[in-house]
Amino acid sequence: MDRFSRTEVLYGAEFLKRLRGAKFLVCGAGAVGGFAIEALARTGAQNFVVADCDSFDITNINRQLGALSSTVGKKKAEVWKSRILEINPLAKVETADFFIDESTAPQLLDCGCDVVVDAIDTLKPKFELLKQACLREMKVVSSMGAARRKNPEMVKCAKLMKTSVCPLASSIRKSFRKMNLKPSFMCVYSDEAVGAPTHVSSGGADSRKVIGSGAVVTGVFGLMLANLALKEVL
Repeated sequence: MDRFSRTEVLYGAEFLKRLRGAKFLVCGAGAVGGFAIEALARTGAQNFVVADCDSFDITNINRQLGALSSTVGKKKAEVWKSRILEINPLAKVETADFFIDESTAPQLLDCGCDVVVDAIDTLKPKFELLKQACLREMKVVSSMGAARRKNPEMVKCAKLMKTSVCPLASSIRKSFRKMNLKPSFMCVYSDEAVGAPTHVSSGGADSRKVIGSGAVVTGVFGLMLANLALKEVL
């Protein structure tokens, strides 16, 4: 018996073999992306590219698996590389520490991945990644907005064009329609309606908006996103 013997019992030897051979590009290693990476690695995935240019902040501790007192200030991609290798020393993990935009998205998508796992929480880089991946007809799974939600029972999966309520999904749909594209990739989203924006100022010279978000919803988002990625391998 080895560390992934229960995965083999559950899914079968052929699935585990395919999973070990598949390469996952995970864009965004924060609240949602972290849970997705954790689930994929613990299921038996061995080949990753983790893309995130941010570092862990103390305010991430309430919901991000990689955020600990010992990792505050450290690059998220590097922390996740170390964590994946702790889970599976045979894993091969590449990191990408740069902002995703029109010029860098092709570099990421040229990594030879089998599945693109989108957990970016900012509209412009998210759409750029999704657009370029769809134009290349790559396998994609994507997370829509998880912040400001409190009810994990309202998290669902659907194709992007069939999602509802989520403002982020609506913006992505509109951007695709302007390009006369109808993407068919699956999304994780919530149809929980949110009220007035729930954010406060962080204060200080570098004051920024701090939006409410918690682990019970972002965790469900990430695990469901990982499951969609596993289905692409199946």
